[in-house]
Amino acid sequence: YLFKNSLNTGVSLKAQLFTNPWSYSFKIDETLICEDVSLKVNASSSDCGMLRISLISPSGTRSILNRYHFGNTQKIDWEFLTTHHFYESTKGDWKIEIVNLPQPGTGAYTDDALIYNLSLKINGIQIKDADNNGLDATWELAHLGRLGNIGSDVISESGYSNARWQIVGDQTID
Repeated sequence: YLFKNSLNTGVSLKAQLFTNPWSYSFKIDETLICEDVSLKVNASSSDCGMLRISLISPSGTRSILNRYHFGNTQKIDWEFLTTHHFYESTKGDWKIEIVNLPQPGTGAYTDDALIYNLSLKINGIQIKDADNNGLDATWELAHLGRLGNIGSDVISESGYSNARWQIVGDQTID
């Protein structure tokens, strides 16, 4: 009743509907500054175009690798690549979520997907990260005077985040 009433008053409402994803985690012990991540997926469904495949980094950044596409593909054997996690620390649990979305216009769901194989590959620069924040401990102590800083903070005069500053240096590009 309240929802219907709000719609009649011309108020703009936003809503997000959640489904229960199938999830799997890869535990990564090596600390790199992430450059790119690829996820190889081998799966089948009556319509793989209705599978939303997401990759979530240990710091919580989400990359949506596959979502609505049409063509009634019944198999996926594909390596998805993302640079959305650039400069993040790789250490921790990388989570894969796969959701079977409803068919647009009908709201009907396809049969459940079968996941045969998942493999994760992370490329990056190796660092010694004592506090798992994506910053090299030696660089962090030399430039910031202590451990425990946040890689996404911007404190240098260049305007770069700490994570980028450690890679490119503290020189403003003209």
